[in-house]
Amino acid sequence: MSISTTADAPRQEYFGATLRRHRLEAGLTQQRLAEQSGVSVREIRYLERSQVLRPSAEIRRRLDSALSDGGPVCDVEAPCEDGTPLIGVLGPLVVWRGGESVRLDAMKQRLLLALLALRPNEAVGRDEIVDVLWPDEAPASCVNLVHTYVARLRRALRSERGAGAARNWIDRCGGGYALRADADELDVLRFTMLLDRADALDDPGLRADTLAAALGCWRGPVAADLDAGPTVFTEWTELPARRIEAALAYADLAMSSGGQQRAAVALRKVARDEPWHEALHARLMLALAASGQRTASLDVFQDMRKRLRNDLGLEPGAELKAAQSAVLREDEFL
Repeated sequence: MSISTTADAPRQEYFGATLRRHRLEAGLTQQRLAEQSGVSVREIRYLERSQVLRPSAEIRRRLDSALSDGGPVCDVEAPCEDGTPLIGVLGPLVVWRGGESVRLDAMKQRLLLALLALRPNEAVGRDEIVDVLWPDEAPASCVNLVHTYVARLRRALRSERGAGAARNWIDRCGGGYALRADADELDVLRFTMLLDRADALDDPGLRADTLAAALGCWRGPVAADLDAGPTVFTEWTELPARRIEAALAYADLAMSSGGQQRAAVALRKVARDEPWHEALHARLMLALAASGQRTASLDVFQDMRKRLRNDLGLEPGAELKAAQSAVLREDEFL
């Protein structure tokens, strides 16, 4: 999917934020992007500020073309026009319905939706819900409060399907609740579906495209805008790990077919959210060097070494040091 498809539905907030993110990741100023795309600086500024509601197809095509050298530009699928909600938790928690953002102001309510979205179509027990919402000490009324939050979420997500039959998105399952969704409605399911599809493909090109689409489901760290306190969802560690694996696999495929720049862009996006993952940054160094960005590659090493020392009291490991040596030697495979 390209950046142009994210604007097919009236989701200007997503389009503007996505455009700005990919422009910055490509290392382009608004002026430089304007020169490469033929779109005025003023228009780009308005787009990024969401002051232009629906950019024309021609403008979207030009921006796509200017950013295409940086690899696939993906984002969450556009919401269904029939009012079916789209839920995104691979990044800040978002809910879209009928092309419009659904406001969920209460933090406990948002935490509950995030927990259910990370365990789609699976019963999440009441005790676990209480532990997530009140990690320190639950109030005596916690069970009633959970019921209240569920009721509010049901109202927020309610949509009409088919012959006017109301759909219940959150089911009561024994002593807990389950969010019912499919891959067209929840980014977690779309991401895992695409990973499974990529694993089943033998053609390197198709596999790379599918992995790129999977990586495009991510907008940032899982539920980045939520504060879960000391509680850590198991999925919050499992899903990022699968994202890293997908990014490394995509980078290998891209570099083997001459797509060093695409590999570097994909790796940089994930590395931004994984600041201490040494293997990821080592591979990013090699991809940058292979695409002719030797100075940027060595900067990655210096930044990583500083973070490891300051934050963890560690020195770079063998993989990072090996990548640095390869870049300094200008090895032929680069």
